[in-house]
Amino acid sequence: MKSALKWNELSTAGFRRMVIANTIPTSRYQVSKPDSVEWPEDVELISFCDGGTFHFGGNVKSTTDKNIVRVDVYVD
Repeated sequence: MKSALKWNELSTAGFRRMVIANTIPTSRYQVSKPDSVEWPEDVELISFCDGGTFHFGGNVKSTTDKNIVRVDVYVD
């Protein structure tokens, strides 16, 4: 089940983002979450990394760690 958290609530809920690569056409982030919280919808993670809802899209990929995902945000 996905969490109902919105992009602007993720920091307060304990989600953390780290820039892995800031390039064109894609910026890549690593997002981690606390154990007690479910992942939100992909669009919320993309907005969280992009800083709002005015983005060009992106994608979310899981990693071997269930509490970390990779988020690519399209920036061109």
